[in-house]
Amino acid sequence: MDEKEFQQKLIQRYLNNQCTDEELEAFFHLIEKGLITDALIQEMDVLLNTDEDTSHQDVQLYPDAEKRKLNLRRLLGYAAMLLLCFSTCFYFVQHRIHPINTAELVKYDTVETQRGEIKRIELADKSVLFLNAHSRLRYPEKFSNKLREVDLLEGEVYCAIYHDKNKPFIVRSGNINTQVLGTAFNISFYKYLKSVSISVTQGKVSVTAPGQNSKLNKSILLPGDKISINKLSGKTTYSKIAMADDAMGWTSGKLIFDNKSLGEVANVLSDRFNTEIGFADNSIMHYHITATFNSTDHLLDIIKMLCISNKLRYHVTDKKIVLMFN
Repeated sequence: MDEKEFQQKLIQRYLNNQCTDEELEAFFHLIEKGLITDALIQEMDVLLNTDEDTSHQDVQLYPDAEKRKLNLRRLLGYAAMLLLCFSTCFYFVQHRIHPINTAELVKYDTVETQRGEIKRIELADKSVLFLNAHSRLRYPEKFSNKLREVDLLEGEVYCAIYHDKNKPFIVRSGNINTQVLGTAFNISFYKYLKSVSISVTQGKVSVTAPGQNSKLNKSILLPGDKISINKLSGKTTYSKIAMADDAMGWTSGKLIFDNKSLGEVANVLSDRFNTEIGFADNSIMHYHITATFNSTDHLLDIIKMLCISNKLRYHVTDKKIVLMFN
C-alpha cells in the first residue's frame, strides 16, 4: 500500500469510526504536518458529499460518522491555516529577509519660514544657512561619510559652507544640483520665478542642470558670478554681481533689486511684509526697476518710491495694496 492509499484508507476508517488508537494518532499527525494534498482534499470532498441514501445508511450504521465529517471539515480548515503560516515562514527564510536596521536610517529635518521671517540654520558640519521668507529646506540631522546633501524645496537660501575636501556639499533645487567643497553662495528657487538663480560670493561652485538639449550641462562659477537657468527651457544666462551684498543683502534685511520686474518685486515685498500686492493692470507687472532698500524701510515708503519712479499710484484696502496708473 502506497502513501496515498494509506491516507485514503485512514480517512475512510476515521469517517466510519473504525480507527484504533494508533490509527487516530497517525491521522491527527497527518493533518498537523500538512501532508494532505489538494488532490486528496478533493477526493475527501467527494466522500463527504455522498448521496442521501448512502448518507442515511451511514448515519444508521455509525451514529457518530456525520459528526466526524463536520469535525473533519474543521480540521481541514486548521490544516490550511497551518500550511499558509508554514509557507509564509518558509518564504521569508528562503529569501533571507532581515529586519530593517533603524540605526542606518537617516533622519531629516524640514525647516519652513513664513512671510516676513528669516531663519538661521546651523548644520551638523558647522555650515550656516540663512533661509529667506516663504521658503522650505530639508536636511539630514547627520551627514553621511561621503556627501553632504540638502534640499531647497522652495524659496531662497544663502549658504556659508564649512570646508571639507573629502565631503562635497550639494544643494538640490528641483533638477539643479549646486556642489561645493567650502564656499559661500546664494540660491533663489521661488515658484513664482521663471528661473533658478545661483550667485557666488566666495570660493568655487559647480552647477549641474538639464540644458536645452536635455543633456546635463555643468557650469563652474567663481566669486562675483551669477547663473540663471530657465525652469522650462533650461536656457542658461550668465551675469555678474557688483558686490557680495547683492547676493546676501537680504540676510540682514536689505532688499536689492537689480533690473527686476515689478511683478517679481511685488512677490518679494509680499513675502517680506506679509501683505498682498496686486496690479490694476497686468502690464504694470512688466515694468523694471533697480533699487536698494534697507531693513528699516517701511512697506508704504517702498511702495511710494516704486510709484514715483514709474509714474504710478497705489490704493490700500484690507491687507492688500494695488498699484495702478495715474
